[in-house]
Amino acid sequence: MAEAKKKAAEKTTTTAATEKVEKVKEATAAVKKSVEKKAATAAKKVTDVSKKAEAKAEEVKKTAAAKKAAPVKKAAPAKKTATAKKAAPAKKTTVKKAAPAKKAAPAKKAVETKESIILQANGKDIAYDDLTNAAKEIWAAQGKKAEDLKDVKVYVNVEEGKAYYVLNGESVEETYDF
Repeated sequence: MAEAKKKAAEKTTTTAATEKVEKVKEATAAVKKSVEKKAATAAKKVTDVSKKAEAKAEEVKKTAAAKKAAPVKKAAPAKKTATAKKAAPAKKTTVKKAAPAKKAAPAKKAVETKESIILQANGKDIAYDDLTNAAKEIWAAQGKKAEDLKDVKVYVNVEEGKAYYVLNGESVEETYDF
């Protein structure tokens, strides 16, 4: 009888742990989706600003070309009058040269939004960057090249105070304790 209770308790604990792991997986997926959405929005804004800057630069170039192509009018020569004994000196007129075309202002760089995810658990703050950097360090400690790391999955178990990693589809024994 005691053994049956023990097995039932283990099953309940295992089920609860499995449910928590699934919740963490769902939360991680939701966070990742949110970050990807924000990155896409930022990329779109950068593209829009870049296009506007290019259009403005093209407009300035066209305006400068139009000013350059416009002919400069010369003053008419002074006429002599027949009744005057002495010829009046010819009037000097100054022709203003068109101001040199202003160079287009350099396109403004898009403002990058700094994003961060911070998990608060058991009175501690765990930054997303710390978790991913730890994964990269674990990868490097295994003697593998950084450019070979293509997929990082982080499973955070708040109750244990640990983060577990799956790197390129392989579970890693090292954990990040927080």
